[in-house]
Amino acid sequence: MRNALLCMALMLTAMTSSPAKTYWTQDKFEIGGWIAPGPAYITDDTFAQMAAAGFTLLTGPGPRECDDPASNIKTLDICRKHGIRLIVRDNRIHLDPQTDQDKSALAAMIADYKDHPALYGYFIRDEPSPANYRLMTEVHSYLRENDPKRLPYINLYPNYGGPHQIEFDNYDAYVGDFVKTVHPLMLSYDHYSFLRKGERNNFIANLEVVRQDSLKAGIPMWVIIQALQDATRYRPPTLNQMYWQVNTSLVYGAKSIWYFPYWSAGFPDKPEAWHYLGVILPDGKPGPQYASVSEINPKLKRLGPLLMGLTSVSVTHLGKVPLRAKGFAPDDLISSAEGDQIVIGRFVDRENKPVLMVVNRDWDKPGQVSLTLNHGSLVADAGRIGPGKSLGTVRWNSAAKELEVKLAPGEARIIRVL
Repeated sequence: MRNALLCMALMLTAMTSSPAKTYWTQDKFEIGGWIAPGPAYITDDTFAQMAAAGFTLLTGPGPRECDDPASNIKTLDICRKHGIRLIVRDNRIHLDPQTDQDKSALAAMIADYKDHPALYGYFIRDEPSPANYRLMTEVHSYLRENDPKRLPYINLYPNYGGPHQIEFDNYDAYVGDFVKTVHPLMLSYDHYSFLRKGERNNFIANLEVVRQDSLKAGIPMWVIIQALQDATRYRPPTLNQMYWQVNTSLVYGAKSIWYFPYWSAGFPDKPEAWHYLGVILPDGKPGPQYASVSEINPKLKRLGPLLMGLTSVSVTHLGKVPLRAKGFAPDDLISSAEGDQIVIGRFVDRENKPVLMVVNRDWDKPGQVSLTLNHGSLVADAGRIGPGKSLGTVRWNSAAKELEVKLAPGEARIIRVL
């Protein structure tokens, strides 16, 4: 009798308890465009052009006229037709929704969009200070709990943000406090290195910090790279430098690459006033980086399923070791390494099998790397992301357990160890 009562109690508990919520998780490698087209360009032609260049996701502060529900629904409908998803921006999202009226507006916003198949998430804020993201915890939590399959999106400052922006003495503390305070579902940041005079030297240092925090929190890392140029501050990245930005991000474990800007800022009838030129010009014509991203993105899409299944184990460097990075040291898989300016990324796949990614850190010259492994009877070339034609196959000496590969400027090569 006691056992029968216990079984009945357990059955009643199972019937009355709510099912556990399933929150947003990234389902595929995403290629994003930051800054959406203006209202006059929410057309099939515009989005066919975007899809043709390999983009899968869109967001970013566009013109205010696109922040209303009708414009967002129109954009979502066109996105769906072209296989693109949207992180919507809506003026009903306040940083600190304190009143019942604020929360009712959020509920109405979710009701407007939540059933649309092209909806990916909700844009909350770009580059918040700690004072701002501490205010955002409630709206982030509200969106997560009331539309749990969508992403509440916040993008962080890069590591060249000053103390007046990040309010900490160092960038590590800024990112760590954001994760602890907001409990995000992914980590996103932007970094633009190519200046009119020289380059910033801390692109890889930024990756070092965000990689560690994303691994610790068990959430994906998204990187927004420079597709921009302007008249005074930023020079246009070359094709090799675009590959370099993409591949150094990937070797650190990035699960999404974004380009800033997708839609250039400026006025179509005033070319002299154009600034922040990027993938598409303000008049809707292909911009300075359209050809580059159209070459890179199909390679990312082809290798996307593999990249999504990889978990970063370590990242080390040959040659001159960049700021905050680690030089190569022998480990349980690689006993020795020789080569040029090379990044060596160790990963495991979903079956916990080792995968290597090697990247040429030099965007001007080809590079070469030779690795001697402690184990493995065979290696398999899983793919490359780089300019031009391959400089050769991955060479494997099974007796010496040594692999060699030549890399084009900025190229990445992915290698399975079997």
